[in-house]
Order: sequence, then structure tokens, then C-alpha cells
Amino acid sequence: MTGFIVAAVALGLLTLGGLARPRWSAVPAERPSALLLCGLGAAVTALAVGGYLAIGSPAQLVATAPAPAAAQARPVGEQLEATAQDLQRQLAQRPDDAGTWALLARAQAALGRGGPAAEALERAAALRPQDAGLLADHADFIARLQGPSLAGEPTRLLERALAIDPDHPKALALAGAAAFDRGAFELAARHWERLADVQQHDTVLAQQVRARVEQAKQRAAGGGATGAHVSGVVTLAPGLRARVAPDDTLFVHARAVDGPPGAPVAVLRKQVRDLPLQFTLDDRHAMSPEVRLSNVARVVIGARISRSGDAMPRAGDLQGKAPTVAVGASGVQVEIGEVVGQ
Repeated sequence: MTGFIVAAVALGLLTLGGLARPRWSAVPAERPSALLLCGLGAAVTALAVGGYLAIGSPAQLVATAPAPAAAQARPVGEQLEATAQDLQRQLAQRPDDAGTWALLARAQAALGRGGPAAEALERAAALRPQDAGLLADHADFIARLQGPSLAGEPTRLLERALAIDPDHPKALALAGAAAFDRGAFELAARHWERLADVQQHDTVLAQQVRARVEQAKQRAAGGGATGAHVSGVVTLAPGLRARVAPDDTLFVHARAVDGPPGAPVAVLRKQVRDLPLQFTLDDRHAMSPEVRLSNVARVVIGARISRSGDAMPRAGDLQGKAPTVAVGASGVQVEIGEVVGQ
């Protein structure tokens, strides 16, 4: 499984623990062959384990007939690579086929190629600008590539999606998450209330959504402040300065010491040019309403510089961390002085 897919496990909780169930848009009349669809279907297991839901599960498009035995025997990576190449050949003949561009995006994402996958999905969305599903998928994809963060272009895409289809489940879920992340708790509650109404046929899902509505309303009533925070400064060791560029991505994160391992309880994304960085992490930097700083007592503050901007560490990244501190601590010193993989 690729690092790009694994990143969605560690940091990809933007869909609020499964609330955003992707609704794939109607496939155009000219669909790729059943063999190609089966090829994508071979990645279902890897995608499900990886938690990668940015552009919908390939299971939704797998043909009802099973894949040929020869295809089943091939490793998943080889099948996906062959599928991506076949889709590219189809697009050379039919460059205006939005459905095939969307399938190519899925295949590239499963192969861990974030950039090409984003470009393919952007082409699909451009060909169907009134497709709320593609806009929501595109927003989700960009959000995962940039942090993850729904700020900026993802939020604008979600606003367009909801202008086209005000009841689109994934757009409502992500728009609520974007509003919550920027402290617009009343707006988050409104988006999620509408989502609960849209999903009322699914009792369990509707209950989960309404629980998040109450969280947003409580935050709105309390002014969004919990008092839980950790602050300090991040610096870069002088001997490593030649290895970075000003626009390299800088992640500052807090991980809980007690409790099960998982996603950080707070993440801040900056750039190397911001160093030395005075930081404050609080609940505004939570990745989901349930995984946040105010829910834990002790944390480890870490920082990492990534040239690729990937959420998961890669060999060659630079990192550092401070000793364990209690939530509420200030003056935490984090020096980035270690090369990942060395």
C-alpha cells in the first residue's frame, strides 16, 4: 500500500469518521470496458484498508461479472498500472470523456500518484462543471493534498457544489467540516443539520451527524474557546538549513501520550520561510471534532519539514520533537535536527 494512501489513514479524517459517504456522479454513456472496471476493482481491498475515500470507492463502479482469472492472479499494483495506461489510451481518443478522467484519477490515487490524480480529477470536474459530486470529490482530494486542510480552494469548490445541489451529502459533510475548522460553528451546525435531514433514512448515520450538530452548537454557544492549548517555538538546526527551501512545507503537530495511537490532536501547516516559528496549537487545529487537544492531558509536540508536502513522513524529511508536556504548557522548544531515515 502506498504512502499516499496510508496518509489518509493517519491524517485523512476530514470525512468525519465516515460521515461523508461519496455519492459518485452518473457515468456518461461511453463507459470504459468491463475489464478496466474490474481492474480498478482489484484495488478495492487496498483502498478500503487505507481509508482513501477522496474520490469514491471503486467498488461502486466494478462490473457485476468477476474479473478474468488471469487478471485476478496479477498483483494489484500491476493491474492498476495497466488500468491507468489503458485509461490514458482511451483518453487520447476521447479527451472529453469526464467519466474516464475520473476513473483515471482513482487509479492514479491508488498508485500513490497524488499530483497526476489531482490533475485527472480537475479535468473531469472542468468537463462537468455542474456536477456537484465531482466538485465535492475535487474539494476532498485537494484538501488531502494540502495538509489536510479544507481552507481555500476546497471550500470554494464545496460552495459551488452546494449551489448546484444543496442536498449533496458529501458536500454538506465537508462544508460543515470546513466551517468548523475555521470557527464558524453555527454554519457548521446548519450544514450538518441539513445532512442529517438528507440522510434520515439511515438512522445510525443521522444520529452520528446530529451528535456533531450538538458539538458545533455547543462550541458556538461557548464562543469556540476551550482554553486547551500548547504554545512554543520551532527552530531549525543550523547544519540543516542548506537542505531546505523557503517554500518547503512545515508541519507542527501535537500527539496524545495517553490513549490509543492515531491521528494528531492538532496540526498546524506553515512553510520553512516562517521559521523560527512562534506557534500556538488549540482546538482550532483539530482534524475532527472528536480528536482534539481539549480531550487529552499530555502531548508530544513535533515538527517536520517536507519538500513534497505529504502528510506522512518520507525518507529525507527533517523532523524534531520536544519532551512530553501537559496541555496548557507554554514556551515549548522544538528543534528540527534529524533527517528521517538516517
